[in-house]
Amino acid sequence: ECQECGYKVFGEFEGQCPRCGGECQRYVIEVLPNNSGDHGQDWLNKWNLLEGPFDTVIFHYDAWVLGGFRPPEGMRLLWYSPVDHSPVPPPLVNTLKGGGTVVAMSRFAEEELKKAGIVSIYVPHAFDPSIYHPGDRIEARKRLELPEDCFLIACIARNTGPRKNLGNMLRAFRDFLKIMPRARENAFLFLNTNVTAGKDNPRGYNLPEIWNGLGIAQRIKYTHPFFYEGIGFSEGETADAYRAADWTILCMPGRQKVLTPKGLREIKSIKAGDLVFTHKSVARRVGKVFVRPYAGQIITIKVVGGYKLCVTPEHPVLAMDGYSLTQGATYATTKDRFVWKKAKEVKVGDYVFVVRPNPAGNDGSNTITWGAPPRKTLQIPKNTQRTCLRRSIDHILPRSVTVDGDLMRLMGYYLAEGSASLKNGVIFSLNRTEKALADDVAQIVKSKFGVEAFQSTKGSKLFVRVYSKRLAILFTQLMGRGSHRKHLPSWVMDIKDERGKLLPELVRGAFSGDGSFSARNDTFDYTTVSRRLAEDMVILLMRIGFYPHLKRYKRNGRLEYSIRVTGKQGIKFADLLKWDNLHLKPRKGQRVRKMYGGFLVPVTEVRVQSAKKYSGKPVMKVYNLSVEDDESFATPIATHNCSLGEGFGLPLIESLACGTPVIYSDFSSCPEVVGPGGLAVEAAERIPFELSSSFQWLPSTSQITRRLCQAYEDWEAGGKLRDELGEKGRRHVFQNYTWERVMPLWLKLLEGEKEAEEIRLPATAPRAEGEVDIILITHNHLELLTKCVESLYENTTLPFHLVIGDDHTIDGTHEYVQNLRALRGNITYIRQKRKAKGGAEVMNIGLKHCRNDLIVSMNNDIVVTKGWLEEAVRVMESDREIGIVGMKFLYPDGKIQHAGGTFIKSGLPFHLGIGEPRETHSEIREVSWVSGPCVLIRRRCLEPGWDEVYDSFGGHEDVDLCLRARKQGWKVVYCGKSEVYHLEGATVMSMPNFWRMHLRSREIFLSRWGGTRWVR
Repeated sequence: ECQECGYKVFGEFEGQCPRCGGECQRYVIEVLPNNSGDHGQDWLNKWNLLEGPFDTVIFHYDAWVLGGFRPPEGMRLLWYSPVDHSPVPPPLVNTLKGGGTVVAMSRFAEEELKKAGIVSIYVPHAFDPSIYHPGDRIEARKRLELPEDCFLIACIARNTGPRKNLGNMLRAFRDFLKIMPRARENAFLFLNTNVTAGKDNPRGYNLPEIWNGLGIAQRIKYTHPFFYEGIGFSEGETADAYRAADWTILCMPGRQKVLTPKGLREIKSIKAGDLVFTHKSVARRVGKVFVRPYAGQIITIKVVGGYKLCVTPEHPVLAMDGYSLTQGATYATTKDRFVWKKAKEVKVGDYVFVVRPNPAGNDGSNTITWGAPPRKTLQIPKNTQRTCLRRSIDHILPRSVTVDGDLMRLMGYYLAEGSASLKNGVIFSLNRTEKALADDVAQIVKSKFGVEAFQSTKGSKLFVRVYSKRLAILFTQLMGRGSHRKHLPSWVMDIKDERGKLLPELVRGAFSGDGSFSARNDTFDYTTVSRRLAEDMVILLMRIGFYPHLKRYKRNGRLEYSIRVTGKQGIKFADLLKWDNLHLKPRKGQRVRKMYGGFLVPVTEVRVQSAKKYSGKPVMKVYNLSVEDDESFATPIATHNCSLGEGFGLPLIESLACGTPVIYSDFSSCPEVVGPGGLAVEAAERIPFELSSSFQWLPSTSQITRRLCQAYEDWEAGGKLRDELGEKGRRHVFQNYTWERVMPLWLKLLEGEKEAEEIRLPATAPRAEGEVDIILITHNHLELLTKCVESLYENTTLPFHLVIGDDHTIDGTHEYVQNLRALRGNITYIRQKRKAKGGAEVMNIGLKHCRNDLIVSMNNDIVVTKGWLEEAVRVMESDREIGIVGMKFLYPDGKIQHAGGTFIKSGLPFHLGIGEPRETHSEIREVSWVSGPCVLIRRRCLEPGWDEVYDSFGGHEDVDLCLRARKQGWKVVYCGKSEVYHLEGATVMSMPNFWRMHLRSREIFLSRWGGTRWVR
């Protein structure tokens, strides 16, 4: 079709075209040689070495096979890759986000890609109506040597194992013959597939073994391997196969613990709606819990620190080969890449990703409130109010207590050395040498709760007693009573503590009581007999940036848990505890590597056990979780959940084009492709897919059987339903999926790709160390652009690469930039041939030409001041979790226009600081959103770019970007020391219909975000 439209087409195949055996020359397609890559990756990576008139590369394989391939400079790449999973598997997302244009084969794929943050263009598959059209059923059967007078079900699919559902289909056909005994004389199943597995298809089933075992061999007809795999079925013979048919038919053990905001919990106790941490270190809600019987192997992966993961062999784990790590680094570098590996592929020496929890919880200004009056909430029994305590103190606890460092430290003291009872109140048992600690306890109790604490000594012991049953009940409710039952309060696990003033104090209090230091090994140890407290402390230490080791052992007949901090972390940990004079020795090596969101930890042992040996039973239950957005969960080792559907289902439309209705799964793209042309089977069984990155949905055997019985009864009655659905399906596909309908979509895409940029002049200067990209978009108003550029070169000391996106200007901008480039070598200039739909589109085009990690998006009505970029970059580099830094916007008269953003009750964005003096709002703080005319963004936070759904230049895309970033776990920060002047709306408000565009964008924003927690 492309040839007929004037394009020259080149094809790359594995030696020869697998469809026609190398006869592509009849289409005048030049076949390019392949080297050793199974999917053309060698050819793609040698793009720059090729000499050929290539304008566009269309990639037809599953894109995940390229493993994060990034298109080289000059390649225009179209990903025409199937999406048949919900959600889209991370390996596929990783590749598609690397560059290029994503083409969705179905509306289902378009929607799933959108959920994954990928913008796609819908172009479906098509069929040739000169080949696939209704014909005589009897004549088709004669040509294929099939019985003429019978009920014939056809299956046309490649035998690739569980994914094509052939095993279940054979069982369903056997059950159908049992239910319909008369069908044993006149019903056949015709398989146009490779019936056996082979060297080139190791995942395939040995179908003859299956149908012989089921006792239905006499009812099976199939294409001989010589024709299917040898000379190949022609398209005409495939069409005959459709015409001949009446119908066509197309995890973890329960004891494994999962990381949640409330601590480690066994996976079998997790319910739908619970929150769990994902591989992105953020908490996501569980959509569904899956349980299935299992009798295979269990893989146990142990890592440094004593943590282990027990999973089925196919379960995916986020891991990296040991030799891939940058040697000698404490932190993982940008060169260190990790992937989802099957558990059975992980080996000793590999590194796995251990999640550092980052809960989206409370900030540091919390208060504990336990209601009013306190007597009712605490529910103190009346008969114990006077007699329980030896020294009764009449007092009432305050209604609320501010959560600060003092309170957190007191809680640490209690967890380590405290006890509580209605008889004695709260008692802290210390060593006689710990007088300073006792004084600190007494001072905090007095200031926080208004209760006196009394100190006494006995031998080598120093006791701090608080005679308050109410405080005893409060501490018991918060942290448990008895050394075996102590734990951290759930709200502590949910505190953000961005300033680092709360959680470290709790750790300091705990280690001051039960902590110790070994000068021999330079290790810090914390010991407890409470397993839950030990697990909570591990999570707490990970949250504040330390990787602890957890060890369990028996002492004096009871289990104890030791939490150890060692290695290069020691010096920093000593500073946190404020333990001086330890004389720590610098460590040269570091086996655990820090990285954004967690730690890379080496694997020390991989053990394979049978289910019986692991659980004591021959068949055990294994569990899996469907988790919103990320579809992964942490144990704390990051794992992924493991969807049957079709990326498009081309055999479906070919069958319908021939007038034969289909029995199909109601999952993925099948319903939209089939339309009214078939009988749906509910997708009921969910199994791990071979990618180990998502699930496949399979129709249940009983559902397929029911549909086969319905089709057979209709055949006996004359085939009215078959003919009716076949005709409806034929009209549906002829209206939507012929080349006459689809080719204009391809032409629009190909031509659009060609005409998107009229001029692209790259920068001539090489990339500088510490360079920042600045995307400056402009639409006419040359005087504004001139002022903006002049201020950039006058007031910016950091090296920068200026990308000017010219939105089809007609005021001399082109000539101005040409002259400017003659003076400055750090400018890339892109001029669009047509007017853009909006500022987001221009920004996204400019983004393709950026070359650095930090990117500034800027409008032409900005004038920067001295230090604007340096201050913003300093803030960005202070915290790896910061994704966006906004500036202070000033009106031309010097008053504040924008100092960070919030939301009003209606959910609409609102600027802070409007009209206030310039000297105010100079602090640095986290905000809900920042304004987009000038904003610094981390590239990973920006992917896949600005959302172009917003109406033209009507705004709100900057607020949308901030909310998407926050939802993904990034921080949005306002930097009051970075100041710029903004001539608000000088460009866009001069456009016709600006207010109509603005109102339309506001409607889109509210429909997406209104009523959610992100705008509260």
